[in-house]
Amino acid sequence: MIEPAETVCHHVRMPRHVIAPAPTSVTAFIWGNPIRSVEPQAVPVKSADEFVRLFGAVPTDAAVLRQFFEQGGTDAVIVPNSIIFPDPPASLAGVRFNILCQISEMPDYQELVDLCARKQAMAILHPDVVMMGNPAWPTRQLDMRITRNREWGAAYYPNLENDVAICGAVAGHWARIDREYGVWAAPSLPDHGVLTGFPPNGTADAWPVLGRAGINGILPLQDQTQIFGARTLDQRELTSPDGQNLPDWAVPLRRTLIFIEQSLRGGLEWAAQEKNGPALWSDVTDSIRHFLDSLMERKAFVEPYRLTCGAANNRASESLLHVSVDVAVQSRGVFHTVTVELPTA
Repeated sequence: MIEPAETVCHHVRMPRHVIAPAPTSVTAFIWGNPIRSVEPQAVPVKSADEFVRLFGAVPTDAAVLRQFFEQGGTDAVIVPNSIIFPDPPASLAGVRFNILCQISEMPDYQELVDLCARKQAMAILHPDVVMMGNPAWPTRQLDMRITRNREWGAAYYPNLENDVAICGAVAGHWARIDREYGVWAAPSLPDHGVLTGFPPNGTADAWPVLGRAGINGILPLQDQTQIFGARTLDQRELTSPDGQNLPDWAVPLRRTLIFIEQSLRGGLEWAAQEKNGPALWSDVTDSIRHFLDSLMERKAFVEPYRLTCGAANNRASESLLHVSVDVAVQSRGVFHTVTVELPTA
């Protein structure tokens, strides 16, 4: 366990450098059915109509984007799959996104979650098989096709009516929850998880099997359509270190840790111009405290966070700044560590 420099749950003086929250819901849609000639580059769009106008998308593909915006999404990037394969790291080097969805069928689910692991994003997947009364089918398919980096993907079943991919609706829903409650909020809680604007397309009887398999359900609840579960594909994340069953928290936990790390990295870039030493450690500590206190006020943590940035984990003779933050996002006594290393002058 890290020995904290400070245990913080209070306001501090306004720092010299304020850390701005990193975006959490910029969504990249990988699309592989262009009707019009598409340049091999990522293109931001602000509406489904713009998607159709630019790409000539067929109605079922446009419906994925339409659901994204109707459920609360605001920032979408269309990525033709010609720039995903065979060299995604190079082709997407300048594209920043937090969520990755596939509109059309992809040749390799494994490539999607590997890409998300590199980009620190979450992939929303949907099994492309008909359940045919057997909820185990999508589970077996995903098990066969994704063997590593499973913690970077989350699967939802079934699709919407007319086989419209569910990923757009889920990504838009995540964006709305991020905006209204925070990225740390479980998007499947009863007061959070209602999808609007379309009828149910599943059966609640399938939920127990899907849940045990780590697949999240889009299922009817009374007269509404409800998201059940926020699991990743990694079965190890279904239980917390203290033995508590926390399947509905795996996705928001991972996304919260990513959000904190990306916010710190972006908000502390100025440290590269400063000499490493006690003065820098003090300024960085003030900036991080100010940022984390604002999250504490929004109930992102269930216990005070622990911050280490000082002589305990830094040396003035090095040109590298070390920051460590322990946060309890889900349950008391269960801390997860975010570490950041940044160059200094």
